[in-house]
Amino acid sequence: MQNKCSSCEVELAAGQTTCPYCGTVQPQTNQSPNPAAIPVVSAAVNSVSNASRTPVGAPKTGLAIASLIVGAVSPLVFIVLGAAPIAVILGIFAIVRASKNPAEYGGKTYAATGIVLGILGIVVVAVLKLIDMGFDR
Repeated sequence: MQNKCSSCEVELAAGQTTCPYCGTVQPQTNQSPNPAAIPVVSAAVNSVSNASRTPVGAPKTGLAIASLIVGAVSPLVFIVLGAAPIAVILGIFAIVRASKNPAEYGGKTYAATGIVLGILGIVVVAVLKLIDMGFDR
């Protein structure tokens, strides 16, 4: 006879005292469990309960990665003057989001790198503009 969890109705193996799906401790029955199965069951329960504590899905890093990419491209494509400030703005938004809700948003390192590269892009464009103005005389 298969046992079922008293909480979630998942079928349990003979001798299981804790549901591997929901972690509910099952009421004791008069049947004695198989002693050889107890260490295996407890190991399975520990791995399931530890896995259920981790958040589902990875944090969203879209803004941070966009900041990194735009920041990396901005010094190389200095013709696009707006790319560097966009990298800085995206990076700031990404860091603010990750600070307010770290479980949902991540990528602070990507965002910080995007901000630094964006600032570097602004400096490169400014220096090139100054050099260009010097040759116009």
